Amino acid sequence: MSKDDDVAFLLEAPIAGDWVTLDRDHAAILAARLAETGFLGDGLVQVDAMRLLPLDFYPGWVLCDIQTGRKPAATENPRAGRAARDPEQALGRFPDSGIHSFLYGPDGFAALDGTAPPIHEHNELHGVDLSDQPRREAYLRFFCFFVRGGLSPFEVLDDARRLVFPAAGEAGVPPIVTPPASLAATDELAGRFRAHVLYGRTLFEVTFEMHRSGFIDMTDDKLIADGVGRVPDLGFIKTMRYPLIASKPNE
Repeated sequence: MSKDDDVAFLLEAPIAGDWVTLDRDHAAILAARLAETGFLGDGLVQVDAMRLLPLDFYPGWVLCDIQTGRKPAATENPRAGRAARDPEQALGRFPDSGIHSFLYGPDGFAALDGTAPPIHEHNELHGVDLSDQPRREAYLRFFCFFVRGGLSPFEVLDDARRLVFPAAGEAGVPPIVTPPASLAATDELAGRFRAHVLYGRTLFEVTFEMHRSGFIDMTDDKLIADGVGRVPDLGFIKTMRYPLIASKPNE
């Protein structure tokens, strides 16, 4: 395994951390195991790069970012069934390249498809360690990015470097975006946070309650700015995320 920057990923990692890029041999082993699950279809895509992030709140598990591209048509099996050749039959319509996210650990892979049930099921089966502040904050970022609404993830921000705000008057000042802040919590909760969250094209200040089971509730929100763009803008299909044309406010 390597931490070298030889591999060019399409997008930044979904959450901050000490990511490790797999070398070709290790990536091939993990790709072969992933192929057995059928998550990426049957012969439709090739794995171009992989990076892993050990998750302290899920001991023994890693978050996998798997960059894929379509296989050249010449390499496809002409005798394969329509479901094996047609992306709409296996994955739904998807771009030529993108990054898929999975959990990988002792029980194999769990697909992070933008819905909450895979995360809740993982928590029920394997538990979640929310015993200290760094684990709780890391889990908040993870949960909010990999559970999407109809418009986008609920992306927890540290700053405004990816954001494009609508043009304002001469006196207009862009909002200040700060990292999540821990709040006082009752003994029944694992923790509470106030955080800046981008959802679709709206920036909110949100209060979260984190339960010891891993459930997270949004208990209050305040609109900070609307018509906000993100650079790069992201598209999502099931486990895949991919870059769109740069965001433009008020579109």
